[in-house]
Amino acid sequence: MPVVDIDPRQVTDADVVITTVDTNRHQEVLCSWLSEKRPFLLCGPPGSGKTMTLMATLKKLTDMEMVFINFSSSTTPELILKTFDQYCETKKTNHGFIMSPSQANKWLVIFCDEINLPACDKYSTQIVITFLR
Repeated sequence: MPVVDIDPRQVTDADVVITTVDTNRHQEVLCSWLSEKRPFLLCGPPGSGKTMTLMATLKKLTDMEMVFINFSSSTTPELILKTFDQYCETKKTNHGFIMSPSQANKWLVIFCDEINLPACDKYSTQIVITFLR
């Protein structure tokens, strides 16, 4: 691993990644999944580095644009659609409506953080999760 010289004031910055064997391994796996356009979920306890690892990986891939959606108890399908409207264009085809990234040469990565937080409805389901499925 490369030797890293970091200013002590930057140690707490969220975008500072100290390369270790594990972070390097995780980034390589994520890069291969992203380059193959494969969907995936990063799971782990709070503070395990899921967001940091994904952000550092996406910085390396210039053909990807990331949309960050931080879920909360008030997240609704309408909020998700408004977010998609900012980054996508909708086209009507013979097969229905299709959303595609506004930037033609980029893939859109939707990063959903805290996906377990949307409130349950009267049927004990999370309508946002059902909408995303």
